Amino acid sequence: MLDFFILQQRNITKIKENYLTLNELKEQCELNSINRKNLNSFAQIMTEESSLKNENCKIIPKIIPDSEFRPLFSTNNISLQSSIDEKIFTLFTSELSSDWKDLMICKSDDSFVVRSGFFSSEYDIYESILLGFNGIILYCKGFDKFKIQYFTEIGRDFHFSVFFLIQSKQELLTVLETDAPYFPIFGFNPHSFSLDFSLLVNLINLIPKTAEPIAYVGKVSNDKIKFLQDIGYKYIIRS
Repeated sequence: MLDFFILQQRNITKIKENYLTLNELKEQCELNSINRKNLNSFAQIMTEESSLKNENCKIIPKIIPDSEFRPLFSTNNISLQSSIDEKIFTLFTSELSSDWKDLMICKSDDSFVVRSGFFSSEYDIYESILLGFNGIILYCKGFDKFKIQYFTEIGRDFHFSVFFLIQSKQELLTVLETDAPYFPIFGFNPHSFSLDFSLLVNLINLIPKTAEPIAYVGKVSNDKIKFLQDIGYKYIIRS
């Protein structure tokens, strides 16, 4: 199921390139880079937030305005106002709904918003930068270390945080051959999208002590949040 959605997003991206090429998109990003408001990286803003709140583990809300995709990720319905009040959150976007655009317009300039969906391309990175996001979550299945490093460097050039979503041990090992700083571990079964913590448990000991382990999950109980914290996860992206 997950592979199907990723493929569909790639097809949509190819259609977009017929109207605005990758090179044209890059040029627009370069022209607009001087107007970017929040130039902090994810690490910088999370360090500030954690020190202010004295937290060992930070919960990052996963906001999905698109009603068609909420059930897939076991997501709560969330009001637009409560979303705006969040300083740091991930925002799911798709072509089926434009509600996320309203939230991007209304959010504070100080907000740190990471785009999520089924993205996996260079075009998606540049488009997200141009749309005003502070970061993007990419599915990195099939990426080699050179592509991961290249995408990481794009992020650095634009003060933009690129997250590589890990679905297997091999993907993690490939990411660790680069200096990509952010690589959340996928907490769903990719075929059914039911919650599955097996990867979160099996990979935590492979993550270097210098990294900040990130779990990517759905709607989970406080007990499961505590479990993830106890085994070493510092940030939990959840519904």
